[in-house]
Amino acid sequence: MIGSLRKHQSWVWIIAIPFVIVSFVVFFSPAAKMGRGGERGSYGSINGRPIRSEEFNAARNLATLQSLLRTGQLPREGQELKQEIFNRILIDEAIRHYRIQASPEVTAKFLRNLLVGENATLDLPTYQKILANIATRIPGVTDQDLDSYARSEVGRLHLAAIFGGPGSLVTPAEVEENFRRANEEMIVEAAVVSSTNFLSRVIADPSAISNYFSLNQSFYRQSEQRSASYVFFPLTNYLAEADAQLAKQTNMAAIVENRFTQMGTNALVEPLTGRQLTKPEALDRIRTEFRESIAGSEARRAGAKLINDVYEAQKEGPYVAGLFEKQAVESKLALLNTLPFESAVGPLGVSAEGFSEATFALTQAKPFSIRPLASGKGIYVLLLKQVIPARLLPLDAVRAQVIADFKREESMKLARNAGEKFASTLTNSTPVAKGFAAAAKAAGMSVVPLPKFSLATQALPESPLAVDIRLLKGYTSGLKVGASTAFVPLQDGGVVMHLVSKQAVDAAKMREELPAYAQRFREQRVYYSFSEWLNRQAGELKLVVPQS
Repeated sequence: MIGSLRKHQSWVWIIAIPFVIVSFVVFFSPAAKMGRGGERGSYGSINGRPIRSEEFNAARNLATLQSLLRTGQLPREGQELKQEIFNRILIDEAIRHYRIQASPEVTAKFLRNLLVGENATLDLPTYQKILANIATRIPGVTDQDLDSYARSEVGRLHLAAIFGGPGSLVTPAEVEENFRRANEEMIVEAAVVSSTNFLSRVIADPSAISNYFSLNQSFYRQSEQRSASYVFFPLTNYLAEADAQLAKQTNMAAIVENRFTQMGTNALVEPLTGRQLTKPEALDRIRTEFRESIAGSEARRAGAKLINDVYEAQKEGPYVAGLFEKQAVESKLALLNTLPFESAVGPLGVSAEGFSEATFALTQAKPFSIRPLASGKGIYVLLLKQVIPARLLPLDAVRAQVIADFKREESMKLARNAGEKFASTLTNSTPVAKGFAAAAKAAGMSVVPLPKFSLATQALPESPLAVDIRLLKGYTSGLKVGASTAFVPLQDGGVVMHLVSKQAVDAAKMREELPAYAQRFREQRVYYSFSEWLNRQAGELKLVVPQS
């Protein structure tokens, strides 16, 4: 891929096939058979052959890359990841089955568009920097991995263009009707009931508190805690050594200048603040980075030496208590200690990222870290000091919290009962005689008007209700004017919504936005058409997914 990018680095490419086609769900399709995996291998089968472990792992790597590139997050283990892995296996099998090949030129163009956008340039240093950034999240990722991902995605888009194409055949009248329905604005009032209004009615009877605690005792527990001893190697202790090494570089100025040239315009931007730098400032920053990098290497070397000394003293036998501390003392290294801490919280006064995870990964049999832990200020070498097992807490230790939880839960029940009683007096077909707002106030509920919204609304930050816009549209889109929803529970009570009126889309808005909407509408139809075809392919290509 680097070779292709170097050859074609002047290209700017706009993908002809709609780029919104990003993921197609096939895993739960009836066409994809479910097996136990033992018949043809633990990874299932496709097209009458077993899925090899390397094929499964390659698909897993592509699924991981896809998640990071599109969401900025690594995928979590579970059904969704498993679904996407077999999704990619099916896609790649279909690409082979229909003999679709992506040329290096098209692959390079696709990757450019994905990484920097259709109007940006992607030179080799920028590409290498992006690849290095990805490698910090996915260790071991290579240029070939990105190339494989791009080729797979280009093949997917070709399949979508061929087999999803019929979905784009929609009439202008159908597009216009959907646009009107999506952009018709709804004017909604909401009757709100809050649990805080019922707190004073809840009596914290001792027997009720005791019973509540017995039923919910598992929630009142102290998580496992650990404490650690550690040796810290601050970078500042190694700056003199870094300066000495830099002084030996007779061509240091040329090295810094070359690095400045490689970075291009990125060299003139302060990474943390985004402030524009002058060239002298940028050169000073690059020298500082070289200096700190050398200091970091020296600190890591010192940390690795301590670890190796402990291993040597252990002589391949079981770890002996006090061995780590003894080596630290003999090396004249300060041994520091943390207070007990939980995994999710981390140690007080230690800001190193990964310190908590590293401590909780240690065991009594292997209590010291096998590799130094890096931070922005230095290097840590850890020793597991104490493990305090998780335990259930007695009622007396958490009584105040239990009483607060009991009152909150009981007040929530009272609020929801009141909301459901009010909703039962309303129907979706018969408007309330004295008006929704008057009836709500008579029931002791506050009434708030909601900002106008439509099915096309993506966010409603000014809404006084803490309701996701998708749920809001789901509850109200099927209402007739003058009708109300059922009671909708919320975190602090609940709400009943009433559709006051609907406002037709403005003619000027339609003229301005309809062309772009028509394009998106056709792309969505292509998506659904291709998804249906792909579901059928799961059967035709005999995809068998193991249950575990």
